[in-house]
Amino acid sequence: MKGVAAMVRVHKWKLEERSRVLQELERLRQKLQNAAAQLEAELVQEQHQARGGGAAAIAYGGYAQAVILRRQRLAQSLTEVETQTEQARQDVAAAFQELKKYEIALANRERQKQQKVARAEQATLDDLGISMHRRQNSGGN
Repeated sequence: MKGVAAMVRVHKWKLEERSRVLQELERLRQKLQNAAAQLEAELVQEQHQARGGGAAAIAYGGYAQAVILRRQRLAQSLTEVETQTEQARQDVAAAFQELKKYEIALANRERQKQQKVARAEQATLDDLGISMHRRQNSGGN
């Protein structure tokens, strides 16, 4: 019984750890999405300024190239994080299934133990009832 209970604790810990990893990846994915959205907003702002002409228009070409590279890096990072997130989701699901397997085994053992105790108690009560019945029948003759 102690072995199964220990396995439940170990698998709970594994599930919690994998859930933390998944949460961290979700937060990172959100940060990358926010960074991409912010980059697009900055790009729109720079385009408006470049339309005004002057130094902003001259510098816009270099800025646009830098934005293209940054977009590519963000997209690549986001793809990698999404892949890792999907794997983390699968890891969480597997850890959950493994935990449930041990929790069910522990519950089955507990139920068997309770049934054994109940049978022993019932046997004691049956013996007591038989003894009382015998006393009543032997005393009345």
